[in-house]
Amino acid sequence: LGNALRAAGRDAAAAAAYERALQVRPDAPEPRVNLGLVLRQQGRVAEAIECFRQVLQTHPEFAAAHNALGAALESRGDSALAVESFREAVRLRPDFAEAYNNLGAALGSLGKPGEAIVCFEEALRINADQPDALSGLGAALHASDQTAAGRAALQRALELQPDCARAHGNLAKILLDEGDRQGSLARFEEAVRCDPSLPSMHNNLAMALLLSGDFERGWAEYQWRWKLTDALRRDWPQPEWDGSPLGDRTILLHREQGLGDTLQFLRYAPRVPVQGGKVLIYAPGSWLPLLRTCAGLDPARVEFCDEAQPLPDFDVFASLMSLPRLFKTDLASIPADVPYLSADEALVARWRAELGDDASLRVGIAWQGNPNFAGDRARSIPLAMFAPLAAVDGVRLFSLQKGFGVEQLADANFPVVDLGSTFSDEVMVDAAAVIQSLDLVISCDSAVLHLAGALAAPAWGAIPFAPDWRWLLDRSDSPWYPTLRLFRQTQGGDWGGVFQRMAAELATLPARQGRGK
Repeated sequence: LGNALRAAGRDAAAAAAYERALQVRPDAPEPRVNLGLVLRQQGRVAEAIECFRQVLQTHPEFAAAHNALGAALESRGDSALAVESFREAVRLRPDFAEAYNNLGAALGSLGKPGEAIVCFEEALRINADQPDALSGLGAALHASDQTAAGRAALQRALELQPDCARAHGNLAKILLDEGDRQGSLARFEEAVRCDPSLPSMHNNLAMALLLSGDFERGWAEYQWRWKLTDALRRDWPQPEWDGSPLGDRTILLHREQGLGDTLQFLRYAPRVPVQGGKVLIYAPGSWLPLLRTCAGLDPARVEFCDEAQPLPDFDVFASLMSLPRLFKTDLASIPADVPYLSADEALVARWRAELGDDASLRVGIAWQGNPNFAGDRARSIPLAMFAPLAAVDGVRLFSLQKGFGVEQLADANFPVVDLGSTFSDEVMVDAAAVIQSLDLVISCDSAVLHLAGALAAPAWGAIPFAPDWRWLLDRSDSPWYPTLRLFRQTQGGDWGGVFQRMAAELATLPARQGRGK
């Protein structure tokens, strides 16, 4: 009865039937797993996970519970734990096609397309006509630079199921990477039409709309990101701010994703209309010294709060990345008054003294973003690609990398002065001071590029052929950061051409131009 009710979309009644089944037989694993599935469908993911774990305490061999637990963990962003559960499910049941499919998807989200391909192929060996597995295989093949095979898998998925939303969405990504922007947007829209309930399809459509400059539709679709994974959600009892005047209320502005996003959208904080209340800016403690330099904030109305400390009292909250929608930002109204961040003058003086007073053109470089970011493969650049810059007469390169990517310095066959490894735990404070001591910053799409833009420092961004939405299309400038110049790939993967053009431009700059004087 519970299964029939669930199939009919009557989740509450289905849950009641499963609970009645458990009253009859408390140790039965099937109804408890099914109850967990209903709870997850209702957004009660933590309770669902508890259901699945209860089953596994008494029935550790029940493969369906491992698979369901993995799916719940994946839904809240715990992909690594999800992989463990899916692996156990297929170990216990080698013919479990659904679990192989789920394992492939989780590995794909962890940036392991090669392993994902193996799993999707195993799912298809068990059942050759699975549109979802074909769709996942197509995406993984594309991520592994096997685009022709990926396209064939996606087309097969659509032959089997013409309204397969994920196949349309994954095909749209291929079209975007190939430069067919209109075709890609049309496919994303088709994916949403096929399954309006899939958050990932709405989020993909949002990225395509924002990339094209259609901010009005893009911000609205971007709200679906909150349903992508529980990892983004804030389970606070206070309401989300709707953009209305705050008066005496206190608002908590929280970071949502990476440091680069926080630096970009912090510019909106001074515009939040608080009169008698407060603005609380909630972020990791190591970021706060830099964030405190944000211009235009009223010290009497603003407080910076470390995420590691207890949550302060507040009335409403908003993500920094939701502020463009709340302020109805379009291309013409992007707040681009720079600089809105600043460096510590004593640190600037220290770094200028340390860098010396020769006549070279000082160029700070950053090549690696966070490799855990799903799009890192496209945006990060091997350090070896920067070699043409070092060959320009009079240019000295200074590494701004700390952590990820620093290991590449050991194999560099051109001179780079490693500054980033000496930065303190407050990395961006040191980076800001160094940037103010340099003539130019050249960076991949990373937090360093956002920092340079927010400091109004001269900076060049190396941008992939299929760029992140914020860099828009077919332009060499950025409406977000007036001092940035963008050098774009003319075809996917061609960093060589980007750096040859940069080197030619560097050669035309006089020594010690600009900020190093």
